[in-house]
Amino acid sequence: MPSVVRAIACITIKPRSANFPPLINYAPKDLELDRMEITVYSAPWCPDCREAKRFLDDHQLPYTDINIETTPGAADEVVKRTGKRAVPQFVIDGEWIQPYTPGEGFHYEEMAKRLGVEP
Repeated sequence: MPSVVRAIACITIKPRSANFPPLINYAPKDLELDRMEITVYSAPWCPDCREAKRFLDDHQLPYTDINIETTPGAADEVVKRTGKRAVPQFVIDGEWIQPYTPGEGFHYEEMAKRLGVEP
């Protein structure tokens, strides 16, 4: 299950008179401030990689981009972890995921659900 980032909401309601303390100072106790860690293994020549990163950017999801062409050992790591030479690859909280099907494109619905965003 993906981690969810929730905004912190603090509300203070003050009475009209400055002689009284605030009536309510509320901060929810059950806030989950977990943050998903997303890494994208990609290559500059790869149109599927550009689409995958555009999806993350459009949903304002921060990620680390690892260029397999310029990062020593990155292409070998992809093969080691997935058994194939295919980019893009997402690593979400340590789990390797191929966010597309070759020839069919990016898995918008699946990735939106996995990342907790709208498609």
